[in-house]
Parts: sequence; structure tokens; C-alpha cells
Amino acid sequence: MRQKIFTNALFVLIAGGIAAGWWYVDKTYFPKPAPKVPEPSRPAREAIEALAGAVVGQSFPALEWPATRVDLKADDAAKEPPKDKPKPVEPPKVTPRLDPELVAIGDESFATQALLTTQGGSVQQLTLNHFDEANRLGLEVKQADGKPQPLRLIPGVIRPRDKTSLKIEAPFPTLVPGKVTEIDTRARLSEPSYVVLHYPSDDDPERGVGGEGPDDKTPSTKLRDAMWTMVERQAPTDGGPHKVVFETELGAPYFLKLRKTFTLAPRDYHVGFELRIEPLPGRTKGKGKFRYQIAGARGLPVEGEWYTQIYRNVMIGWTNRSGSGAKRTIEDALTINTKHGGDRVDRGENQFAYAAVASQYFTSAIAIDDDQPADARLGAWDYVRPTREPGGWEDPNQLFLADVTVRAVSKLMDVGDKAEDAVVHKYLIYNGPLKVRLLKQLGQQHGRDETVDPALVDRYLDNLSLRTLTDYHSPNFFGRLANAIWWSDIVITFTNLMHGVLGGLHSTGLPWGVCIMLLTVCVRLILVFPSRKQQATMARMQEKMAKMKPEMDKLQEKYKDDPQALQQEKTKLMFKHGVNPLSTMSGCLLLFAQMPVFMGLYFCLQESVFFRLQPFLWFQNLAAPDMLVWWTESIPWVSTPDNMGGTTYLGPFLNILPILSVTLIFIQQKLTMPPPTDEQQEMQQKMMKFMVLFMAVFFYKVPSGLCLYFICSTAWALAERKLIPKAKSAPAADAVEPTPGGPAAPNAPAAGTAAPTGGGGFMGKLRAKLEEMQQQADNQATRQIRNDDGNGAPRNPIRNDRDKKKKRKR
Repeated sequence: MRQKIFTNALFVLIAGGIAAGWWYVDKTYFPKPAPKVPEPSRPAREAIEALAGAVVGQSFPALEWPATRVDLKADDAAKEPPKDKPKPVEPPKVTPRLDPELVAIGDESFATQALLTTQGGSVQQLTLNHFDEANRLGLEVKQADGKPQPLRLIPGVIRPRDKTSLKIEAPFPTLVPGKVTEIDTRARLSEPSYVVLHYPSDDDPERGVGGEGPDDKTPSTKLRDAMWTMVERQAPTDGGPHKVVFETELGAPYFLKLRKTFTLAPRDYHVGFELRIEPLPGRTKGKGKFRYQIAGARGLPVEGEWYTQIYRNVMIGWTNRSGSGAKRTIEDALTINTKHGGDRVDRGENQFAYAAVASQYFTSAIAIDDDQPADARLGAWDYVRPTREPGGWEDPNQLFLADVTVRAVSKLMDVGDKAEDAVVHKYLIYNGPLKVRLLKQLGQQHGRDETVDPALVDRYLDNLSLRTLTDYHSPNFFGRLANAIWWSDIVITFTNLMHGVLGGLHSTGLPWGVCIMLLTVCVRLILVFPSRKQQATMARMQEKMAKMKPEMDKLQEKYKDDPQALQQEKTKLMFKHGVNPLSTMSGCLLLFAQMPVFMGLYFCLQESVFFRLQPFLWFQNLAAPDMLVWWTESIPWVSTPDNMGGTTYLGPFLNILPILSVTLIFIQQKLTMPPPTDEQQEMQQKMMKFMVLFMAVFFYKVPSGLCLYFICSTAWALAERKLIPKAKSAPAADAVEPTPGGPAAPNAPAAGTAAPTGGGGFMGKLRAKLEEMQQQADNQATRQIRNDDGNGAPRNPIRNDRDKKKKRKR
């Protein structure tokens, strides 16, 4: 049987290798010709050129078309009589777009600074000055002067992703305040973030008919494309908050003025955003009902594409009407792009809290301001939905890298015709770490004060419910189950505790790598006593099981065809030798008690924004693999960029830390694993060894900070096993067997009773109760025992001589 399994496995491996080799040879040495793209006709070409020039602007360069192919029937066509030339298609008359103007809010001394744009009165670019930027490889980005580049959380420019190499970065033009007149810069501007669009009312002539044009499901882009007027700007130099105000108007049938106010304070990680809707002369109540949509952040950067497991996610949070019971939903970029849009979340009986687009460490979220009337907060949004934002260069095989955003839609509003009927909705646009509570750990860094007001952080966490961005259970069945039994809350508590301990260690001036090692040592010191107790319990268990092995073998041979009887006899034998089946469970309970600590430490290392771009030893980024050696991007299935996201993709670097981690785990497993007592245990141990090899693949791209934890923890366990004396098991009275015919051993149990296991407390009482139940079961089994003659006949003979006609007494 084993030979057959080995032969089949060998056949599958050889067949797979042949198929893979042929695929590589066919792709490398026999490339397929590029498909021929039909050239558009001259009238269509002229129309496209005219339309492109009208939409982008008069200064946009003409499109370059490939040379016309040679017509093989040109001579025959020349002999035919000339035909009337068709009239060229007239290009649509489109008013040339005006150049947008970029307006700065905040500066380099602020925690956050942004460039607003008059196009749509929205956010073009947003930068976090206290955090540095990482590229596609996970390495630090430098400015021209060699200084670290502050993180551009909302880039504001189009950056097509190169599919051939991770080393190739799309150009990043520098945006400065003022009119955008340069052709190249204008062409690279992306669609702004936090734009407002509106849905046409029933009496709007622009409303689409027959499924074409804007309607109740498709908003009009008029407000997004319009150039809003900047009517106010405040930029005090004494450290006060900055303020920018934009205005625009909607004509018939709405007759509304829209006013956007943006504010930003030096230490804030949010931009205040107020939308005011005022009636204009000519406004009639009941006509031109207004509903708007706010589109979220666009183009959040994905750092370390080749190793990260988290790309872009959309999170939507809400509470009940009283503001408690915060909940949230999450969808990733792959799901959103595969379904051509995420699931719509309706308000129902609740009220929305925020809508966010997030990467692994940072987020840009629009939250409903808590500092406004309850009615305004409750009725701001009717529903929210994640949407895909295609840029035209996405790879259909790597949709997890495609862009996404979130769109919040207000309820339908019938604004009155008086000035006091104006509608005001207030929002906060939070931009910062996904783990919001980490803002409290910012302090004196890089020679500057980065402290954030703790009251402001508490407002983010509690009033705006941004705590649930990270401190929430998974959206699957297991996450809901863990939340129901309070397991999620326990793990979250330990995770936050680990964040606090790490921050306290780093505040002493220690590097983050040393802090990880010290935290690991602290955790192992806390768990040393439970660990030693578990080892002693397992040692006693193994010792007693070794003594029982001959008798166990006899039972297995005797009851090999009766599993139920075998299990019953095994249990009796274990009680006879003072081995309680619950003793194995005690070890599991100790391991279960340690899990919140280890899981909290794991999530802490995964969430901490402070490990980004922090060097230690030879690795440059504690939040990325150690990247010891560049082994190119040309290894088939292993490092080629088109295989990114596949099971066999390991990336373009040789990482030594995961290999060292798995090697230590294998050594620990080899030293701690007891010798197998049967074939089943031998097979299980072989499977465990194969699992270590799979771990080497799964752990290959984990952050170096996490590998550092695994190495320190495993090395501690090995040192503890070798250096600390093993706990000696107490001599068991039941281990002394009486000599046949001789006197009973001291403290020997009476015949027919289970050996006492000793021990007080809950576990001792539980063992005693279990022994009592087992004794009762044994007594009952003794009364109903059957013969062992192999024919299944009962011990009592069948009474065929009984007079069946004799009536029984009643």
C-alpha cells in the first residue's frame, strides 16, 4: 500500500514537472505574436482627436496613430470610378475645461498637510509629515536632497503600475500650490478625493432616459467637474488652524448654493469638512429635490507589494441610534473588483459612523462629526457602498492590486426656499494610522514634538467609533463565534497591552528590534511557571504510559475487532495505574490559557505602524522581510512579477530569517517529541515534520520583526529545556505493584477500586468525580458481562425445556 502511494505521488510530481517545463519553454522560446489591433477609420480618428482636445484642453498634444497598413487591393481600387467622400463626423461641442488651482492647507510643521483643488472643491493630495513613504519593494523613498519622503497617503496623481519589475516606479510629479498649467502635470492629475456628486431629481432635464445618463443609481458629474470658487482662505502664521472655503451653484430646477469648508489644525490628524446647502432665489419647495454622494479617498499606496497580505480594504462602521454598540463590515480589493462593486450597507434602524479606505497600516476615513445635532448625524447618509475605481492598467489576474474607494449617499432632501432652511452636514476626514490608539505613543521623534492630544485620540476612538477599524472580530463564522464567547475581546485586550509595553520600552531609547526581543523575554518569563508545570505533567504522563505499554499492546491484540470494548478496557487500565484521561486535557488548558498572550503579541507586531522602515541588524524594515540577497525577478513561478499572489511566489529576495525560524522550530520539535509507541503516532510525527516544511513556505514573506519574535521565543524554549533542571515527578504509590501472593504494597488501593490520583482543588474534585462515575460503570459492566468464547452466545444457557404453555403469575 505504501509503495502504491509512493508510486502515485512520484507520477504526479513527474507529470507536473513536465507540464511546468513545457509551459516555461513555450512561453520563453516560442512567444506568441502580438494581436493585430484594427486601425480606426479617418473620420472616427478625427472625431476622437477633437474630443480628446476638447475634454483635456486646447494645449493637449495630438494623439499619435500608427502608420496606415498597405492595402493589397490599392491598384484595383484606383481603377474604380471615384466615389463621393463621406462627410467627416462633426466633433461634439464641448467647452474647454479650465485649469484647476491647487490650494495648500497646512504646511510642513503640521502633522497633516493637503493640497485642495478648485475642481470639485475637493482634496487632490494629502501628506502625513510624521510618517515616511515606502515603495513597492518595501524600502524607504528618498527625496532629491536625500531626506526621507513624507508619506503621501492620497497621492493625487496617476501612477500606472509597471507589470514587468517591482524596481520600476511610475514618475511622481511634484504638486505645488497654484494653477496647474503644465501639460504633463495636468495629464497626470488623478480624480480628486472626497468629491461631491448629486443625483438628478425627477424634474431635472439632465436625468437619463432609457437607462442612459444619470438617474437614481448613477449620479451626475456636474459638481465634480465644475471649477468651484474659493471665497475664503485663512493661513495664520501663529500656529492657528488653517481654513479654505469653496462655493458653487446649481441652477434650475434646484436653485441651490453649495458651500464646502475645510479646516486643519497643526496637531490634528483629521481635516474638518462642512457641507452647507443653501436655497437661492427662484427655489421652490417640492421641486429640485437634492441627494448627494461623497466619494472617498483614491489611490492609497500599497507598500511592499510582493510580501504584503493586506492591500486595500473598505470598512464601513455604524452604531445604534444611541451611539453605542459599534460594528463594522470589511471588504478587500479582490472581492470588490471581482464583483464589480461591494455590498451595499443600508442605514436601517442604525446610524452610520464612518466609511474608510485602508491599507495595512494607514487609513483615510470620512466620519460623521459628533459635534452636531443628533438629527443631522442620524440622517446624513442613507446607504454606503464600496466601489472599484479602474484606471485602465489593471491586470485581470491581479485584481487584488486594483484601486477601490467607498461612496456614501445622503437621504433625499427637500430643501426649503428660506435662508433658515439651509442644511448643514459636518464630517471629519481622518488620515493616519489604522491602529488609532497608537497616536498616543507619538512623542519626541526626529528632533520634533509629534505629541497628539490624548483627548483628541479618545474622541477618534470612542465618539467617532474608529476603534473598530482594528479592534473588531473577523467577518467570518469563526470570528462571530469568537466574539460570542468573548474570545475576541480577550485577544484585543492583550494586543493593546502588548502595544503599551512596546511603547514603554521604546520610550527608554531602545531600538524597536531590541524592544521586540525584550518583550518576547518578558512574555516567556510570565509563562515559565505554567510551561514548567505543563512539562512536568506531560513527563509523568509519558512515564506512566510507558509502564502500561505492554498491557496496552495485549488489550489491542485482544480487542482488535471491538473498538468500543478496547476503549473501555484502556480507560480501566489507565485508572488502575493512576492515569486520568483528564490529565491530558490539563496540558491543553495550560496551552489554551497562553494563547491570548501569544496571539496578542502576534497582532501587535502586525499592526504597529512604528516598525515600518525601522532598520535593525542587516534588515532595513522591521515590517518587511529581511531581504538579504536579491535573487532577481526571473525565477519561474518563484519571483516573476506575473506570478505575484500565487502559492509558489516567494518574491525577488532571499530571506534568511524565516529559514532560521523554521530551523529552530524543527530542532525544538525534534528534541521535545517523545518516541512513538505505535504506528499511528509514528505517522503523526512524520506529518508534523512535513508541516514544518510547509511552514517554511508560509512564513517566507512574514515581517522580519515577527521572525525576530519567533527566533527569540524558540531559542528561549530550547535554552529552558537544556539549562533549567527538569521537574521531577512525585513517586506514585500506584506504580508499586504487589508481589503475587505477598503483602499489599503501602498505600495500595483496595481490590476493585481505582487508584487515588491525589490533588485538591477543582481539578482534583473533577478527577475524583470522574473516577466515581467510572467505578459505577465498571460495576454495571461486571453484572452484564458476556462470555469470551467467540460465538457471541450469552453466559446463561437457553431454556428450551421451559413449558411455554404455562401461564405466568400476574
